[in-house]
Amino acid sequence: RSLYVLDDITPLRQLAEVARGSAAHLFTPRDSYRAQVGGGGAGGVENAPDPLPMGALLQAWFAAAPDSASHVDVLDARGLVVRSFTTDTARARRLGQPPLRALAGAQRIVWDLTYPGPNLLEGQTIWGYTGGVKAPPGNYQVRLATAQTTQSRTFRVLADPRIPQVTQADYDEQFRVSAAVRDSMNAANEAIALIRAVREQAMRAVEQAARINRASDVKPMADALSGKLGGVEGALIQTRSESDQDPIRFPGQIDNELTELYTNLTGTDSYIYGGPEGRPTRGAMERMNDVLRVWTPLSARLRAILETDVPAFNELLRRLGLGAIVLPAKPVT
Repeated sequence: RSLYVLDDITPLRQLAEVARGSAAHLFTPRDSYRAQVGGGGAGGVENAPDPLPMGALLQAWFAAAPDSASHVDVLDARGLVVRSFTTDTARARRLGQPPLRALAGAQRIVWDLTYPGPNLLEGQTIWGYTGGVKAPPGNYQVRLATAQTTQSRTFRVLADPRIPQVTQADYDEQFRVSAAVRDSMNAANEAIALIRAVREQAMRAVEQAARINRASDVKPMADALSGKLGGVEGALIQTRSESDQDPIRFPGQIDNELTELYTNLTGTDSYIYGGPEGRPTRGAMERMNDVLRVWTPLSARLRAILETDVPAFNELLRRLGLGAIVLPAKPVT
């Protein structure tokens, strides 16, 4: 009266390889296809069985519950860690990936075949795909590390056989450009966070100066500094956007423009999110150059403020015996 489907019996086929008395065992994953499935709106989905998860199925067995020192890593052909799965559930939520469950026995982790995506600001209003950069087809490795053992297995990510015209070189170029745009998104968001931190410190400096009756000496310079920084911030992010629908009312700035480009390059290619699979189109490359031509002078403008205006303001604060504005160690690029 019922039909049961085992969607992946890989562990059963490799069961004899589990050593007696071992603390943990990592099974060799099946090769995975990089393919986009779905994106339509077929009815009756609510009555369908759970589908096989899309991505690489990483399966392991633990004699005892893994602790905080245990992790499952995915590495690419260069030996770089693409993803790391741990028992830290808060970290997993932040990264949008499954955690390694702190339970003994067998468990499966699904790697969605992406590298890390952009780091977003809290409350940032973004329209577009903000997931990870799609991994190009190639050789990968999964590594299980616990206090007692370290094991590694290799597997392949295979190209979508439905689009044989897309070559390995096309996938590699798509990955390179997508990662570059993601890095630009991160740099823009780091600049926004830095601007806000400096403006907040300047405001606090005025409050501190007021306690010694020297606010009139500090406020003009603080306002000037805040105004310069605000001009850069307004070009990087739409400061009037507060709800998800505000991009309809107010034009997006660099952060949203980069997101739209990133969506076209490496999105999921569904109804809204994504462009053609493979090598970026000429239009996408031209758009990237257009956005970077705007971002580059903004970055230089911010760097000049940090290297000239902030030290001058700090000198004033030093003369008054007040605390200086502290910049992060990482420079704006």
